[in-house]
Amino acid sequence: MPTAGPIFATQQDIVRSLPEIQTRFPRTPAELFLLLSYLTPERGLQGLMDRVDFRNVTPIDIYHTVFGRSPESVEIAVRGAEYDPRSAFSAALMSREFRGGVLPALLAAFPDKGRDVFIHVPKCAGTDLILNLAGRQLPLPNVLELDGWVSDAAFLNAIGGLARAIPFQERFFVYGHLELGHYVSRAGLRVADRVFSVIRDPFDQMLSQANYSIGRLSRDPTGKEADTAETLAYLGLPRLPEDIDAGGLKALAARALRDPRITQPNRACTYLGRRMQGTYRSAIENIVINNVELTDLKRYERWLRERWNISGSERHNRSGVILTRSEANRQFGGIIRPSMVEDQRLFDIVTWALDQTGGASVSGTEIARMAGDWLLDGLPVGLAAPASTSALKATSEPNLVVAEGADAVAMYLLPTPPEPDASTRADTLYSADFGAGGSGRDHLLDGWSVTEATFTWTDAEISQIVLPALPDGGSCLIRLVGAPLTSPSHPLQQIMISFNGEPVGTAHLTVISVIEFDIRAEWLRPGEPALLTFYNPTAARPRDIGRAAEDGRLLALALQRAMIVHIVPSDWPPHPPGCLT
Repeated sequence: MPTAGPIFATQQDIVRSLPEIQTRFPRTPAELFLLLSYLTPERGLQGLMDRVDFRNVTPIDIYHTVFGRSPESVEIAVRGAEYDPRSAFSAALMSREFRGGVLPALLAAFPDKGRDVFIHVPKCAGTDLILNLAGRQLPLPNVLELDGWVSDAAFLNAIGGLARAIPFQERFFVYGHLELGHYVSRAGLRVADRVFSVIRDPFDQMLSQANYSIGRLSRDPTGKEADTAETLAYLGLPRLPEDIDAGGLKALAARALRDPRITQPNRACTYLGRRMQGTYRSAIENIVINNVELTDLKRYERWLRERWNISGSERHNRSGVILTRSEANRQFGGIIRPSMVEDQRLFDIVTWALDQTGGASVSGTEIARMAGDWLLDGLPVGLAAPASTSALKATSEPNLVVAEGADAVAMYLLPTPPEPDASTRADTLYSADFGAGGSGRDHLLDGWSVTEATFTWTDAEISQIVLPALPDGGSCLIRLVGAPLTSPSHPLQQIMISFNGEPVGTAHLTVISVIEFDIRAEWLRPGEPALLTFYNPTAARPRDIGRAAEDGRLLALALQRAMIVHIVPSDWPPHPPGCLT
């Protein structure tokens, strides 16, 4: 039976009242979110309350509509003389319980909508994917549930905006640093739901997190934001020192890498597992039974094109390079790698499966089908295909570049401050500059142009230099600094390198870079100078690629510096001056 309402004098009064007509109190989650669709920043929560008819609304009504449950006590369920349903409803919408459960509540209220669920493993291109997809579907970020992320008013306004858009969207895009098992237990998973994630090499993931944390700190040195304040607390600093230099930042990145509170290990297994268990078994079981689609960072761009029809990515939120992989692995690999064993097992089996299928992604059921009986034990030793050993096959070799761009090169060449728990030390035994006044000209053999102010160009398809004999004991690496000849029509140079006639690998250069590679013991000739050969298959003449009309030299690499670096245990005594001549 209709409840009593206003009495109108004329039909015109009725028409004039329609924009602000009152609605009955919502009785279902769908009706609640429909009501919230009227919430705007201009109207505010109290303006929204004006639209609701609160007559005969009980605490039980409010609890079932907002929280999806009964009151926890008789005292709450039975309204007293002072009970105000309007105030109670407003308080419920502002409560931690409503906010903390809004994601599953929204999904349950609109079961006809499809769901794309992205499990965002930190520092695995997640922010980039979110920014690419959020404009294509109805975004439902789990951060809306978090206290302190946005104000109460901003939270309710965001829910109001979502509710207004729901009738015009076909799918929800649920995303965030979600733990998959927890999400499934809260919101469930239907046949048509699609769950996906991106993973990467776990050492690279941890290093990226360390660099990102210190990079954020350099932009917010006093810790005004919650994440930077947390980083400062973990580092035991009141603020980032005002006079800190690049070397100091590198030292902080090294500390962050080794602090599990900043760079938590096994994060892929944690987010893809159940009950925050960062184990391979928990993650792989969850991936299979929920048929999660996975790709890795190597295939990410291709996956964007094929899966989402996104032609290019800006790589949003990419970490700057402070501490490079080469440095971190050399000094702290022995310390860090034992802590990330579970993620490494997951990464190995996923990348193996991706290699087997040749696709841009692989599903949990596909992994299980290919793995068979050894699925829960992880990838058997030796199952992965061996890497190519031919250095002169540029398309199949890893890139020897360890730092790209002037800023990254300058940062890389700074010595990493000694750390008490570093397992090794890198000593530069010899350095030759190939500019005017440097000693590099004494090392040039065939295939070089004249020395210029800060570099010397390769000027042939094959160019060679000779370096002093390398020391016995420990291990050595060669570090080169150089810039490629490029132009819009010739954007990349491939420099293939051999050491004493043994193929090493290929450097793919677009800007000034550091090229680095380890020297294997079997390549050494005791007491003899070392021969370094550059093969330049993409060398070009500047006049042919629009660089210099009169320059007919065949150029590829402007070599600036060559160094011999000795990697020794941290407790070895320092090398004497002039130990290499």
